[in-house]
Amino acid sequence: MAIEEVARYFRVLAPGDFGIVVIDDGSRDRTAEIVESLLSSVPEMRLLKNEVNSGKGYSVRRGMLAAKEDYALFLDVDLSTPISEFEKLEKYIGEYDVVIGSRAVAGAEILKPQPWMKALCGKTAGFCISLILGTGIHDTQCGFKLFNMRSRNLFWLQKINRWSFDAEILFLAKKLGYGIKEIPVCWTNDERSLVKSMDCFRSFWEIVKVRVNYLLGRYDERH
Repeated sequence: MAIEEVARYFRVLAPGDFGIVVIDDGSRDRTAEIVESLLSSVPEMRLLKNEVNSGKGYSVRRGMLAAKEDYALFLDVDLSTPISEFEKLEKYIGEYDVVIGSRAVAGAEILKPQPWMKALCGKTAGFCISLILGTGIHDTQCGFKLFNMRSRNLFWLQKINRWSFDAEILFLAKKLGYGIKEIPVCWTNDERSLVKSMDCFRSFWEIVKVRVNYLLGRYDERH
């Protein structure tokens, strides 16, 4: 299971010096029950439950703000990016505030691509993010990002609770002067992913909302 794989990896890399926060986003299946059954074998883990489905952005925000370690990685439970790629990001976290995995820079390996329609929607979303937010980042949506303690303050400013929260956080990081490094990683599409093509189009309106929020001064650190 992915949680056990992550725990085994960090027990070797950083024995006794890591924690795992799992967010159950109001699931209606046995997710929480299965995770709770691992608590005895993975004592480094904490399970936080959202009472209702509140969105990926909300869940990541909750997890990142709950983390106590010097730096925190958020990753998708399907391990589309293998946990072993962490070391590629870790080597830069002393120099940069945010280090992100990327599928769109030289050196990235796509071991199993997305279906063409989902890939097209993803590229369209990427173009909109670049056009509207101007982050200069090639891949804002890869679910493998490392933040130091200072940059985790960005999550207090976050307002997007669904899919475009990554773009919002990185946009704010740029605007507030945080250092960002984009690192090529290996990535495999998971056919069980719940992301639908329509979600990419909904993300467009979230991206517009980020720009509007910024222009209206709704991000606290602007005051």
